[in-house]
This record gives sequence, structure tokens and C-alpha cells, in this order.
Amino acid sequence: MLNAKAYLRVRANSKSEIVQGTKPMSDTAPARIGAFAGAALIAALTIFFLIEGRDLLIPIAVAIVIWYLLNALARFFTRIPVVGETLPRWITLIGAVVIVVIAIALVAELISDNISQVAAAAPAYQANFEKLVLSASQFAGSRNPRTLRRSSMKLISVR
Repeated sequence: MLNAKAYLRVRANSKSEIVQGTKPMSDTAPARIGAFAGAALIAALTIFFLIEGRDLLIPIAVAIVIWYLLNALARFFTRIPVVGETLPRWITLIGAVVIVVIAIALVAELISDNISQVAAAAPAYQANFEKLVLSASQFAGSRNPRTLRRSSMKLISVR
């Protein structure tokens, strides 16, 4: 390995232009820059296609998760001893499907209950929000503060 002075002598002898105080660029630097640019391009394209293809990829990902869950449940059911024998594969798969369907139904019921509770509480939230807007507009010094309802009706009628 050459030290800096020896490197400058070698470069000076090869009649190259030497800028004093700078480190010479290695011979592999352009290849490294190209590799980095290629990796950055591949990462950007991957992110782009993941974002643009999410309408297709999300259902596929959910299906893979459910498939994995069904297989794991079926394998678990095969470990249950039944009079010294294991359960047949088709029975374990049916049991796994039934359990997953029940779990999905329970989650859907929970979500629908939460949505109905939010819908029932929405008028109270709107009234509180209108009060906050009124107090904020009065605090800001507005002489004739409008309620949120009047402003929203004007926005809707403009469309």
C-alpha cells in the first residue's frame, strides 16, 4: 500500500494532473456508484409497484395468511389423539375452516358494533366540534362567528 507522498510521486511520473490536498478516486469507485444507483433504482421501483399494486397484493396477502392459519390449525388438530389414532386430514381441515369462519364472523360483528356506536355518537361529536369552532373564532376576534353547519352548507352548495 502506498502512502500519500509515494502515490503523488507515482502519479507525477505518469504525467497525470495532480491536485494537491485531495485524495485520489479509487479504480472501483465508478463501479460502486453504479451499484448504488442500481440498488436505489430497484428499491424505488419496488416501492412504486407495491404502492400501485396494493389493490391486488392486499387480498393475496390476506389469503396467504388465512391459508397459513388453516394449515397450522389442521396440523394442531392432527396432534389430538383419538383412541390411539390421529384424526384424518380432511376432518382437521374442515375443523380449521369452521374455526376460521367463526373467528372472522366474530371480528366482523365486533367491527359493525363499533361502527354503529360511532354513528350513534356522531351528533354529539358534531355539536362539541361546533362549540369548539365557535369559541375558537370568538377567541380569534371574529365579530360574527358562523357555526360549522352554516359553513359546511355553503361548501356543499358550492359543489
